[in-house]
Amino acid sequence: MADRAMHLLVDLDWLDGQTAPVLLVDARPAPEYAHGHLPGAINLDTFFYVNEHTDPEGLQTIEADWAHMLGEAGITPGDRVVFYDAGTENYAPRGAFMLRYLGHEASHVLHGGIADWRAAGRAVTTEPPERQPTPGARYPVTPRRAMIATADEVAAALDDPQVGVRDVRATDEYHGTRPMQGNPRLGRLPGVAHVEWTSLLADKERYTDPAAMRRILTEAGVVPEKKIIIYCQRSHRATNTYTALEHLGYPNLRVYPGSFYEWSRRADLPVEQPGERER
Repeated sequence: MADRAMHLLVDLDWLDGQTAPVLLVDARPAPEYAHGHLPGAINLDTFFYVNEHTDPEGLQTIEADWAHMLGEAGITPGDRVVFYDAGTENYAPRGAFMLRYLGHEASHVLHGGIADWRAAGRAVTTEPPERQPTPGARYPVTPRRAMIATADEVAAALDDPQVGVRDVRATDEYHGTRPMQGNPRLGRLPGVAHVEWTSLLADKERYTDPAAMRRILTEAGVVPEKKIIIYCQRSHRATNTYTALEHLGYPNLRVYPGSFYEWSRRADLPVEQPGERER
């Protein structure tokens, strides 16, 4: 894919071309990191964290929690940061997205992750990095609210023909047939179309050909002319899809960080149950 310096998605060629230091962030669980990681990479697994509420108080909590997680990991405003995981999965994209949401422009996802690194014959290490955690540090927050949509904004967008809200969860989640821990209700947001996040990937290792991705997205009504809001269960998969769309040049994208976890827990918000209307 093309080298676009400020896009989220970067590749090994881009990494090789950097003349200034890059802070690599291994977003996988600690045992996988300990088994072998990119030289110099720090470890920051935030998969456990849930963006629970997107009301004003909830957003402040989300921003404060991420500021602590990222700051204590040792990330500073002057760093050019590249997150990676096992391939192109759903650990690294959310970390990179949230860091950029907090105001850090130089935040990226390594396309292909450690799988591409190894495939290129490059060595991994078990040595600890020079950059060590900084207990109590807090990344300074300047939120870019245009990158996200709150639950109330998503609810308003459902009736707006200029906005396409898209569910990128697995098919059985979209149809409400898979029980999900923490979800008091199953189903989907009313009337939203579905484009499963893995449909844009080849074995979760790399995004597929851009032309193929555009065809899949167009068939799901995800077109550059519309404003697009993406959600999943807890925003991990949504940020993976966001990364793909941003790299393809979609100009107006937002992630719903609370995703269906928050939506299903708010009794005032409508849920389309299995067997009801589909679009």
